[in-house]
Amino acid sequence: MARQINEEGLELVKQFEGLRLNAYRCPAGVWTIGYGHTKGVKSGVTISEDEANQLLAEDLAESGAQVEKCVKVTLNDCQYAALASFVFNAGIGSFNQ
Repeated sequence: MARQINEEGLELVKQFEGLRLNAYRCPAGVWTIGYGHTKGVKSGVTISEDEANQLLAEDLAESGAQVEKCVKVTLNDCQYAALASFVFNAGIGSFNQ
């Protein structure tokens, strides 16, 4: 199981992403909902704030697991949160270049 993002990191992601409970197209044209969740999102989808929090937790856990596979040095909680946030936004391919 991936390490969890600390509360400070989670709040920072929420602040920068913003919360949208109705599906929308992001500037890249991808259907998005919640705090930047994209998987399986379609036009007309609506979620609750609790669902948005759950989706964000799942997305950051996946991003964090990818960070743990790539980084071979010890990271403090804030460093880990920052890298997981970056991978969540830019993708593991951008991180691994």
